[in-house]
Amino acid sequence: MKPYKISAFIILCLHLYTNQLLAQTVNTGLLHVESDTEFSLLDDFGNTTDAMFVNNGTTYFHADLINDGDFDFTDPATATMHLVGAAQQTINGNGTSFLNNLIVDNHSVASEAINLMKTISITGAMFFEQGIVSVQEGSGLLLFQQDATHAGASDTSHVDGYVNKLGHTTFEYPIGNSGYHRHASKGSGIADEEDDFSVRYTFQNPNDLYPIAEKATTIDRINDQEYWTVRNNSEENTEIELTLSWDTLKTTPATLINEAVLELSIVRFDPVLNQWVDEGGTVNFENHTVTATVAVNHLENVFTLATVLSNTNNADLVNVYNGISANADGVNDYLIIENVQSLPNNRVAVYNRLGVKVFETDNYDTTGNIFTGISEGRGTISADDKLPNGTYFYVLSYDTASNTDGTGRIRQTGYLYLLTE
Repeated sequence: MKPYKISAFIILCLHLYTNQLLAQTVNTGLLHVESDTEFSLLDDFGNTTDAMFVNNGTTYFHADLINDGDFDFTDPATATMHLVGAAQQTINGNGTSFLNNLIVDNHSVASEAINLMKTISITGAMFFEQGIVSVQEGSGLLLFQQDATHAGASDTSHVDGYVNKLGHTTFEYPIGNSGYHRHASKGSGIADEEDDFSVRYTFQNPNDLYPIAEKATTIDRINDQEYWTVRNNSEENTEIELTLSWDTLKTTPATLINEAVLELSIVRFDPVLNQWVDEGGTVNFENHTVTATVAVNHLENVFTLATVLSNTNNADLVNVYNGISANADGVNDYLIIENVQSLPNNRVAVYNRLGVKVFETDNYDTTGNIFTGISEGRGTISADDKLPNGTYFYVLSYDTASNTDGTGRIRQTGYLYLLTE
């Protein structure tokens, strides 16, 4: 196969093979755009199944990209691709497009300037200048590799849909919806290098899918205009440091921000409890953000902001030790909850990561009723079996001091790390 090498400035289009009816340029061999070279195509570009496109220069696509073959680069110092159409552009085909730098500068009036229907992998950086990238659920994928970055995200140029990021480095997701850029971030130091998290923003009342009336008693008001969805694209629960932002001028209810009386927190809709639970968080009023350490699984983990009641009676007295090493060495052999005996009518339940209840008791730690990593025989788990190592979560519920009839129940949830061997 004789390769095509492009080493000069080319304007309009290179007709390797042109279908006049479809106005499409098709590469059926090896097309190599060399470093320090500009290559521009005005019509659709097709890369066939057996073809290879290697972009080490600066390539401009003004129309659609249909990649069914190999689409890659070998020189990260110079490889850059521009999407610069004046009408909506579609990225499609059966192959993954591996890009170093990608610049989005599409001036279409369409709300979905770039329609991403297949996978784009970014190794270097993605620059948002103009145009919204719409990632089609179930087929499209925008993937940022370990050290990939981005810049310039705004209301007029961001990603509408899931954005994936590999690795443990701090990353701000350039996401938005309905013409609003509303980023979320994950921190470093908790996730592993192999982890892959995807995040999406939705400008919509979560009540349509996740009823905001169903909430822990400590939660006062839930953001009823927006929410974020986080997926862990692996099999295990993993903790991440999640940061959500607010913008009362655009999307966030202004009445939600009232630091004098209430505290702002990240809340999560728990599908097992069928209610919103408080994940806590540190508020940065200067940056308009809240940060909390949360655990996410491979399902859709839904988060938003909420105000929580301060000074909830005995809550400050409770201290849950979330590490259990059930090896009979006398140290953290069971789930320790300091001052739990002072909580009226308390109940403790423990669930595995699939939502199966493995332990439950009333008035915890009063009659030897403690969780030691032994199953109570619920679901598909046999009674008295030693549970496997891993992540579990607990639900601690109790009455407030002023309401001991069950009408003022407080629910506190969190994650446990069990080591039985």
